[in-house]
Amino acid sequence: MGDSGGQFLIKKNLKLGDLDAETDQRLLKDCFFDKGDMEVIADTEEPESVVVGRTGSGKSALLLKLAIENDKARVLDPNDISIKFLENSDIIKFFESIGVKLDLFYKLLWRHILTIEFLKLRYGFKEGENNSGILQRLTELGASKGKKKAIEYFNKWNDQFWVETDKHLKEIVEKFTDEVKGEIGVGVGGIGGISVADVEGLTQERRHEVVNKANRVVSQLQIRSLSEVIDVLSEESFKDFQQKYYILIDKLDEDWATTETRCLFVRALIEEVKFFRKLSNTKIVVALREDLLQKVFDMTRGSGFQQEKYESYLYPLKWGKEDLRILIEKRVSEVYKRQYEKRDVKFDEVFPSPKQGVVAFSFMVERTLFRPRDILQFCNECFVASYNKPRVSWRSIRSAEHKYSQKRLQSIIEEWVDHYPSVRFVPELFYGLPPNLKKSSFGDSRINEVASRAFEVEGKDACIEAAEKMVSADAKSTSGKEFLVECLKVAYRVGIIGVKAGGNNPFFWAHIDKPEISKSEINRVEKIKVHKMFYHALDLNLRFDDDAFIEDDSSL
Repeated sequence: MGDSGGQFLIKKNLKLGDLDAETDQRLLKDCFFDKGDMEVIADTEEPESVVVGRTGSGKSALLLKLAIENDKARVLDPNDISIKFLENSDIIKFFESIGVKLDLFYKLLWRHILTIEFLKLRYGFKEGENNSGILQRLTELGASKGKKKAIEYFNKWNDQFWVETDKHLKEIVEKFTDEVKGEIGVGVGGIGGISVADVEGLTQERRHEVVNKANRVVSQLQIRSLSEVIDVLSEESFKDFQQKYYILIDKLDEDWATTETRCLFVRALIEEVKFFRKLSNTKIVVALREDLLQKVFDMTRGSGFQQEKYESYLYPLKWGKEDLRILIEKRVSEVYKRQYEKRDVKFDEVFPSPKQGVVAFSFMVERTLFRPRDILQFCNECFVASYNKPRVSWRSIRSAEHKYSQKRLQSIIEEWVDHYPSVRFVPELFYGLPPNLKKSSFGDSRINEVASRAFEVEGKDACIEAAEKMVSADAKSTSGKEFLVECLKVAYRVGIIGVKAGGNNPFFWAHIDKPEISKSEINRVEKIKVHKMFYHALDLNLRFDDDAFIEDDSSL
């Protein structure tokens, strides 16, 4: 590090931060780099509320920073809401078995939960305390029809209104179950109960009657009453524009519910984010992984669904090369201040000088998908490879690249496996090949070998279905080509490859340009390039790659 570089050796556990925002809070506080995202997300007048990005793009860090800087911010963890209780309840299984849509019910649950959380923020209510003041205040507002209904709703839930969120959910489900039983006539003269078994033996006519009555119960849910509650709160409780209130929801991609229930619940949440825009100086901010959002839309779209209607509420989180450079500079400086000296240490003092025209940071960032987690992990691996040395050398970077590449490929598989089960075997299509390819680079034997792996993988997607067609009795001569097309679509979507249509067209990458490509676009592709992040994980033939092997004359 300059004149004093020889005084300090890289310690065993030196790193620029943890890869998970929750465990990285110590550095996050001092090294957070706001490239303009916070201004948009924190602005209660702006509609952007759903922060969308790939794993490691900084969604959680953004929400944590917003929570740290605002005393009226509440973080909701879906793991703390008993959704699995909901999944296992007889009423939900009953409705699912007879084909009743529960969209409105899920919206009611979110509306109720979010209303409670905003009131807790506004008035500081806590469980076990006497919170009758809000009821008294609302009662004094007047006697309009809407206000009366709001009072009725508060009174109905008065005993349970301020308890923990998961208790609310159970209470709502229990009340809902009683209403269903009363409507469809469980017991004498009706069906035996509200289990799946109770409807299996019904005649078609009786089943149709039960479905109609169940639908009536759902349609009569008190969601309108809650809407009127929000109107009253907007008039009475959330008028001070100097004070902002935030509900922040993260971890929606975790295993807090089965995939189907999770998608229904997330879709209902997005709808409620739009609804609560009517509540002044408040904002619900949701962090959502890109692949989960796509799965939510795919699994819940109905007739007349228009995805573009949601675009104004979505905030794609993108990073550029210079953004990542500033982020890493801030972290290098802070980490070295804490570990060694108080002066402002620069990245170029710790990492090697350019070699053969290649700059260290450029070499490293080109092996990322332009995400903070990628570049942080690469830097951390470089420090591991440089243990007990005064600085990172090119040799250390090359050594770190091997481990980093393998970890990133595994991370990509874990990120996308729910959406594309075929991502478990699609990377094998590129093993041992050079990084620059054409569709003709994939021989029949390689295609057949990779297709055989499809039968070892759980789940279905277009790629796996194409593999199954290859071995079916009526397989066409073009089935191998169709399988290759589906593999390339998956490889492009998850970031393994970029594609070029020919002529003067540039290479397109999912993390920079368009996130998906169609079958017809794949058919027009003339050149394929494997992303540098995966060179070593896929054991590519790099003899002719310009900067894969940089000579290192350093003894460090």
